Amino acid sequence: LKFTATGRVVVSACTDDAQELLTIGVSDTGIGIAPQNQELIFRPFSQEDQSERRRYEGLGLGLSISREIAVKHGGSLTVESEVGKGSKFLIVLPYRLQGDFIGEIGKAGTPR
Repeated sequence: LKFTATGRVVVSACTDDAQELLTIGVSDTGIGIAPQNQELIFRPFSQEDQSERRRYEGLGLGLSISREIAVKHGGSLTVESEVGKGSKFLIVLPYRLQGDFIGEIGKAGTPR
């Protein structure tokens, strides 16, 4: 969010019950990330702008921690980006439906 001074940020989510995957997307119209730096931003203490006069502050831990959490849960965190146009981050996480969980919620209002 801090890289989108103007424009928009969109958060979306969808499930694929056949593959038991939850996908969360966060896209923005921010500054974008150069192709050669798109993996760099996932390394701890790394940022695309490494200069001392960089415009945005931070330790460079947010994306590395987020990716590690996704991987520990059997998922992934990826980015698609174009400089000057924005970025789209996708978090994909597996889940397992337990019995007729969705049907139980609909009937009783709360899961058993």
